Amino acid sequence: MSANETVAAPFPAATVVLLRDAESGPEVLMIERVRRGSFAGFWVFPGGRVDAEDHHPRDPDEIATARRAAAREAVEETSLVVEPADLVVHSHWMPPPIEEKRFSTWFFVGRAPDGEVVLHEKEATRHEWFRPIDAIEAHAAGSLSLAPPTWVTLRSLTNGATVADVLDGIDESNPGIFHTRALQAKPMVLAWRGDVGYDDANGTFDLDAPGPRNRLFMDPGAWRHERTL
Repeated sequence: MSANETVAAPFPAATVVLLRDAESGPEVLMIERVRRGSFAGFWVFPGGRVDAEDHHPRDPDEIATARRAAAREAVEETSLVVEPADLVVHSHWMPPPIEEKRFSTWFFVGRAPDGEVVLHEKEATRHEWFRPIDAIEAHAAGSLSLAPPTWVTLRSLTNGATVADVLDGIDESNPGIFHTRALQAKPMVLAWRGDVGYDDANGTFDLDAPGPRNRLFMDPGAWRHERTL
């Protein structure tokens, strides 16, 4: 991107990660997007843009607004009703400035309520409850398409024998900040705040440079998050 080009303002968005207890450990609800629009054909967590109805003049805080959006999206896309106050702040994601369409997205985690999942036919084609590690392994095998935010979030949910364990392990006061930059283009290597190459990332960074790591290696069939922070 040249110095004369402007960076498009990102659209505010929210994602909700719903968990339930199962005999083999916590499971997460994922939906397969329809074959058009953003993340077409990918398996994702329910979510979408922040709408006008999510803004409350008495509570204009950005995270509070996103939390309401996450709860609304859960209902619209899955018919599951969750209370905004029950959702735990997990992370914030922003794609690289070079992306034409960018979303500034807050991720929230919560316990899934009882009830049948009914998908919005214009948003998703099917749903599944996955153990996080099973979804990661299916992606590695090529049977599940995941975007980096989904993959990294799934990795963060693999510790904990119960949903309560997972929720207790999330520090709301210190959410993960993932404002993405590229260290290398082929194969793609992404970096986030704290990585030695983050401030110099332009797609040609020396991956062997010494220093702290917070990066995702996206080798075909075997993604790897290297984090030493």
